[in-house]
Amino acid sequence: MDINKRCGFGCQIHHVVHCFVLAYATNRTLLLSNSKWSYSNHGFSSVFEDFSSCRATAAGSTVVWGSASFGSARAVFCPIVEHVHPLPAYAHPAVPAAFADRLSQLHGAPHVWFVGQLLSYVMRPRGGQESAQLQQVLASMRGDQRKDIVVGLHVRRTDKIQSEASFHALDEYMFYVEEYFKKREAEQLLMRRKDEWLDDDTELPEEQSSSSSIKRRVLITTDDASIFEEARRKYPDYEFIGDSQRAKSAELSSRYTHDALVAVITDVVALSHTDYLVCTFSSQVCFLLILSTKDPGH
Repeated sequence: MDINKRCGFGCQIHHVVHCFVLAYATNRTLLLSNSKWSYSNHGFSSVFEDFSSCRATAAGSTVVWGSASFGSARAVFCPIVEHVHPLPAYAHPAVPAAFADRLSQLHGAPHVWFVGQLLSYVMRPRGGQESAQLQQVLASMRGDQRKDIVVGLHVRRTDKIQSEASFHALDEYMFYVEEYFKKREAEQLLMRRKDEWLDDDTELPEEQSSSSSIKRRVLITTDDASIFEEARRKYPDYEFIGDSQRAKSAELSSRYTHDALVAVITDVVALSHTDYLVCTFSSQVCFLLILSTKDPGH
């Protein structure tokens, strides 16, 4: 397969996973046919582990998926999903029969879980300076005690607004952020009341028994750096974390560079470690996050 579909990071990674599903179903090894990537001349393997230790065969012996001989061919080129006709029954959202029944008893959306496992394999970070920086970001997300609740907020704008998506104001996203924190505060207050009921002899300090305030920490990732200033101005009771420089790297003028690639990977991984996620499906990154989240309650 060739990862260089003419679209953004989230879209390209979805293309990889689409081909991975087809390769898995037909008992084939997935390989990249192009060492270069539109996001980085250093290639996919500069930031992620290789899919396999195997190497691609000569181009002349490769047939295209769906051609007359592709079923028995040794090497098959996987086109983008829009060009796969007809789409086979084992393509996404199919789940391997070997564990479909058992998985359906454990997960409400088995196909989401299965594709999420493939995505996790595809996005295995390669060690190095970038990986160390990512670990620093994850370590700093939850404050000094590493216990703060963090809500992830992903806002995709720039070229999306000009071509295929409606504009959504920051207030629309923050409505759901606030609802989540209210829910968590209510849960915390209920647990404190429960402790009081179970131990009548213990009197909590008045401020502790009547207050259930939770530090409101929000991780912002976006391609519009102005959102950071707007958020801090409109919502002074919140702590907004994130990196405006990573946001600036997502601007159209610098998006397809190695630094911008590392920035978007950092955003995706960091958001997948948050406690709650607010985003829109107009962003392919949002789809990636639903599949890769570390919290099963998302």
